[in-house]
Amino acid sequence: MTLCSSPRRLRRARPRSWLVPVWLAAALWGCGGGDSPTGPGVAINGIPVSEIERVPPPSYDALSAAFDRVVAADPTLRQSSPRLARAVFDEIKRQGASAARRERAPDVAAAGVGVLLQLTWDEWKVLIGDPLSGYAARNAPGLANLAGQSTFPCDAPTGYRDDRADAVRHAYWNAVMARRIAAEYGVAQALAFTEKFTTAHESGITDQSPLADRRAKAMDLSNHAAGRRVFMENPSATEDQLLQLVLALPFVYVEGSDAVTRDDRRLVYLTGQQPFDGSMSGTMSNPDSGGPWEAVFSFTQCNSTIRGSFSIVRGGASQKRRFSGSVGGAAMALNIAAPFAYENPDNLTICTGMTATLGGSRSALSGSWRSSNCTQGGRIELRR
Repeated sequence: MTLCSSPRRLRRARPRSWLVPVWLAAALWGCGGGDSPTGPGVAINGIPVSEIERVPPPSYDALSAAFDRVVAADPTLRQSSPRLARAVFDEIKRQGASAARRERAPDVAAAGVGVLLQLTWDEWKVLIGDPLSGYAARNAPGLANLAGQSTFPCDAPTGYRDDRADAVRHAYWNAVMARRIAAEYGVAQALAFTEKFTTAHESGITDQSPLADRRAKAMDLSNHAAGRRVFMENPSATEDQLLQLVLALPFVYVEGSDAVTRDDRRLVYLTGQQPFDGSMSGTMSNPDSGGPWEAVFSFTQCNSTIRGSFSIVRGGASQKRRFSGSVGGAAMALNIAAPFAYENPDNLTICTGMTATLGGSRSALSGSWRSSNCTQGGRIELRR
């Protein structure tokens, strides 16, 4: 599903991979957000909930523009959560709902992204509760939308809804949001806010909602958690590197009415499957290093583009790699990237400048690989 889509498409998430410390969760809840109670005297960051609920949530892009205006007018707002909350709230109220929803932040508008809609009520309250984190991550949704659509343009017929582009969008949104907040306020606050905010994004689907919506919600919950895990495992990665790591996660298609289970080490999607999507296992020989490796390759296809990742294991040693290339019929030409640090935990000597040429069918692939420094190359044999 798209970020900020219609109310029936809103979701809620909590990853298995980490727990917010009790003291931090309590502190954030004290600032407001989520399903905050209403009533006389109840306030979020000094703003009465009754007042907040009279101002419809803005769009993501209108919110970003409002943040930029108020901070440009008074940079000291970034030193006070209550003052920034009041300033951006008053700016959105001043603009009015209809005008606010027509605006786009400059970087989003320039990219031609027109799919960002308004925040949910729960997101609006979370944002008012911690506007400093919200300001740090204000343009992350636009970047995530662009990433999903540009890496999977073949998903356009599905409307970028519940497909691979959508999976990338939600995972990368979480990874980038966490990274930007962590740069200002540390990893703990970044993860706490990112989970709370993206949980609030999912707040409209309940156990009584239609099955299709509940499955799409479960898809988003899993992909949110996957994006946060990518950031947690690579806190010093650049945003481009985070995208490459998100794209390297296995993509798992869940068909029909099958249950979508949470797994923060993969991306899940519900529609738009292409022929080579999925995993294959087998062996990768490497005479230079002594013997064959057990290998698992994860492929995702977008028309003639193929990308993915593989892991190799021999004894107690392991390594992961990412690849991209082209596919025509059943012939693949792959360029294999050098591993990032966490993908090479045993500090193995790496084969550089790797390429591979594979052929066969959806059920079996084989071929050779070459390297600039592993001069003997090797063979890859894979089956589903």
